[in-house]
Amino acid sequence: MKLGIITGLEIEAAIIHEVADDLDEAQRPLMTSGFGPENAAAAARALAAKGATALLSFGFAGGLDPELKVADLILAELVLGEDGATVSPDPAWQAAAAHNFAELNVIPVTVYSDRVVIAKPEDKARLHEETGASAVDMESFAIGDVARQLGLKFLVLRAILDPADQIIPESALAGYSDDGTISKKDIAGALMARPQDMPAMIQLGIDNRRAQQTLGSVARFGLPLFGLV
Repeated sequence: MKLGIITGLEIEAAIIHEVADDLDEAQRPLMTSGFGPENAAAAARALAAKGATALLSFGFAGGLDPELKVADLILAELVLGEDGATVSPDPAWQAAAAHNFAELNVIPVTVYSDRVVIAKPEDKARLHEETGASAVDMESFAIGDVARQLGLKFLVLRAILDPADQIIPESALAGYSDDGTISKKDIAGALMARPQDMPAMIQLGIDNRRAQQTLGSVARFGLPLFGLV
């Protein structure tokens, strides 16, 4: 088995690299980033072309269920797409991951993938009611759909960044690029235009550090294969 890991953002990928770079080359997973569903699907196909036989969607997620808190680790049981389609993670890999990450209090959930960032609490509440999903991201359905088309194994492990009652300020979104990079300059410019975003930006920064700590623990526990069997 050769593992391929797709993240939406480079800062998520950096968490994996911090651990994976110490592994033997043969044990290192293939990795790439792609922000949003189209870029994530292209990234998944690129990793498959390089020999990946299993795809992991890794990174942050937003909470839809109010019971999910910042830095909670979630493991998708089912991923919903915008058109009502679904993709399911590989059952054996999911069971192994649930066992391996039990010490991190991993929570099995249904994940909904949207093509835009769901930033406002009222929109999160609406999605939770309409779909029954507990968490939201932008990439997992696209990755899972590629895995299904190509006959590859698929898994989703993510940490909650913004819970259901937390807003993602507009200024934070100003720096996102298709390749997963974040421009601090663009965010700073947006903050100058929207100083009212500062309190939410400070909170998002605090939550980001906590979610990154969870993902770092996942990387240390999980590499090289995250329970892949």
